[in-house]
Order: sequence, then structure tokens, then C-alpha cells
Amino acid sequence: MGFLDTIGSILGKPQTLDQNFGYNLQQSEYNANPNMLASINNLNSTAGRLGSLGGQFTQTYQDMLNPNSAMNQRQFGQLRNQIGDVNAQTNRNMNQSLASRGMGNGGMANLLGAANLNRSGEQVRQGMGSILNQNQNAAQGFGNMAMGAYGQQAGAYGQAGQFGSQIDSRQLQNDQYNTDAQNTYEQYVRTANYNQDVQNQNAQGAWANSMLGLVGGLGSAALGNPAGLAGMFGGGGTSDPAGVSLIPPSRSGINPAASDCNLKTNIELTGVSNSGINIYEFDYKNKIYGKGRYEGVMAQEVPNASVIDNGVLKVDYSKIDVNFRRIA
Repeated sequence: MGFLDTIGSILGKPQTLDQNFGYNLQQSEYNANPNMLASINNLNSTAGRLGSLGGQFTQTYQDMLNPNSAMNQRQFGQLRNQIGDVNAQTNRNMNQSLASRGMGNGGMANLLGAANLNRSGEQVRQGMGSILNQNQNAAQGFGNMAMGAYGQQAGAYGQAGQFGSQIDSRQLQNDQYNTDAQNTYEQYVRTANYNQDVQNQNAQGAWANSMLGLVGGLGSAALGNPAGLAGMFGGGGTSDPAGVSLIPPSRSGINPAASDCNLKTNIELTGVSNSGINIYEFDYKNKIYGKGRYEGVMAQEVPNASVIDNGVLKVDYSKIDVNFRRIA
């Protein structure tokens, strides 16, 4: 194992997080009540029939008021035929009466026939007027029925439209719910992936900085202590399990405290020093390093003050503004 590999294994290179934040997003479905759909169809059908009936009433109303309509002309024709039949019978009776008196078909018969014809014409005129008056009175009823049919048609269409509007509103609410849920899902996944990427970058950057700091510290310590320099290359000094001498005790004369995060448990962040170093309370997993609860820092977070002793990261607290102490 090489020198940097040894340091890397001690520091514990962070694993890249690759969590899949996706989940099974359920979509809501809205299906209109079949009875409501059937009601809409029935109302539309009824409205159609009422409209057709209103059209028939309106046509009858117009025919009754129009003297030239087929209906009035038919009634006029029937009137003429009836009066014509009566006039013809009257003429026959009159001619028979004159003949029985020996007056024959002379001027008297012609005169009486002309008078009878004039009287028939007047009867036709009066009869046509009477027909028109009767039809006008009857037309008012058909007009009212037409208006009633059209009004009921509008009511049926309006009710069907209200039912349809309720369906549209509920469908819109369902679509909006699904859209909001989809947007929330996508925002959550994007945010989670972004945070994961930032966490990976921060972890890798912190690890790289620790590596650079420790390597720089090792070089400085070795240059200031020839024995340490010799030890780094197998000439003595403190050695790690791989046989590589890593660093001598601190030049300050203070024995470094074991502060490797891998040695600790029940870790709790309690504050930050004036220089921005995190302060923790913790217990040692192995009580050979100390019993009870302690306050201090994590060696991995202060590489410039960290040393490696027998594969364990320790901190020279004389180089930072945090005190190592037992608190319980």
C-alpha cells in the first residue's frame, strides 16, 4: 500500500451518494356519474322535441294569420263550394217555379239569377271574413303554445348545461390536482438530486482538503525533524500498520489528543469557535482513549492541526482555538 493510499484509508474517502429519489406518482381519475350523463342526454332529447313542437305551433299560428296560406285557401274553397251549391239549388227551384207559372226562362229568370248570384258573392265575402276572424282568435292560442314550448326547451337545455358545467368543473379540479402533484414530484426530485450532488461535492472537497492538509503537515514536520523524515521512509519514528512512519509528536511539546471521528460515538454538535471550527461533545468507543464524555473537535475537520499516530488521527489543540476537555 502506498503512502497516500495509507493516508486515504485512514481518513476514509467518502462514498459517492447515488440515491434514487423517484417514487410511484399516482394520478387521480375523474369519471362522471353515469346517471348524470343519462340525465343530460334525456334533457337534450326533450329539449329537441319541445323545439320541434314549438316550430309546429309557430307554423300553424302563421298559417292562421295569412289569408293566402294553404289552410285559409282550403277553407275559402270549401265556403265557395257550399255557397255555390246553395245558389245553384236556389236557381233550380226558382226556374221550376217560373216554369210552373208559364214564365219560362225569360228576362225574369235572368234577373232573379243575377240577384241570387250577387247575394251569393256577399255570402262568400262575409264567410271569408268570419273564417279569418275565427282563425285569428285560434292563432293566439297556438302562439302561446309555441312560446311555452320554446320556454320549456330553453329550461331543459339550461338544466343540461348546468349538469355539464358541474362535470367540467370536477374534471378541471382533477386535472389541476394531477398537474400540481406532478409539479411537486418533479420539484422534489430535482431538489433532492441537487442537494445530493452538493453533498457529494462538499464531501469530496473536504476529503481532498484533508488529504492536502495532512500531506503538507507531514512534509513540514519531516523537514523540521530529520528523525521524523527518516522515520517516514522507514528510518524510525511512529509507524502505521503498513510500516510507514507518519508523523512525530507535536513540536509544541503537547501530546496530541485522539480526535479521529471513527473513534467516537454519541457525537453532538454543540457550538462553533471564533475561527469557525465546529465544537462537539462525544464519547470514545474504546475506553482506552478515555472514559466519560468529552468536548473537542473532529480531526478530519482540522487537517492543519491533525497528526497520525499508529493509524489514528490526533489533534494538536495548541494550534486551534478549541480546548479538549472532559466534561463528565
